[in-house]
Amino acid sequence: MERRGAPRSLRRRVVGSSSRRRRRGGGLFALGESPLVTPDLHRSDPLTVLAQAAPRATGALVVGGARTDGPDGGSGGGTVADGSASALAALAAQGWTCPTPLPEGFRVADVRDDARRGVLEIDLEAPGGEAVVREQTGLLDTSALAGGETWDVDGRRVHVLSEEPWHVVWQSGDTVIDVVADTEQETVAALVAAFPARDYDAGVPARISRGWTTMTGALGTS
Repeated sequence: MERRGAPRSLRRRVVGSSSRRRRRGGGLFALGESPLVTPDLHRSDPLTVLAQAAPRATGALVVGGARTDGPDGGSGGGTVADGSASALAALAAQGWTCPTPLPEGFRVADVRDDARRGVLEIDLEAPGGEAVVREQTGLLDTSALAGGETWDVDGRRVHVLSEEPWHVVWQSGDTVIDVVADTEQETVAALVAAFPARDYDAGVPARISRGWTTMTGALGTS
């Protein structure tokens, strides 16, 4: 009698392999759930942020609290603008969302990466004042901001948390970005517009991709 179909042992291996793939996919899907990010709505928060920002640097770039005369840490041969571009390029290479390029009159004064909280802070010299950018991977909790003022900055829905100083927050892809600045509204809007306009992707492939990134990051692999 002619035997048809795959042997039982082969069918079991195929079914088992398929089940393992489904379990792995389900695990990555679960890992890919973005944490909800709720901004600090206390009125003192933006004032505290500006008070703790790095002091202005004249003719030098300050990164991580260390003053350098050039973007490569050497003496001379570079400008603050060059250093700002290098600092932002390095952050972008690490997966952070960065403006490309900074608007006219902005300079990077300091960069701090709080690994424990998962927050990146970029202190900026800005026209007429200072600005602090904070970034955090996650999904903006818009329900906590319901009823507040919003701006439309070239398609970006920006939530205004305070005006003196300015404190705004918005979603850019998988990143929540907030800016505190003691400058004019137009200056803040120009900084916001310099960041990529990206919608949050809640689809299954994107969530699995985020799960893979989370898993490989935890394992120290790529």
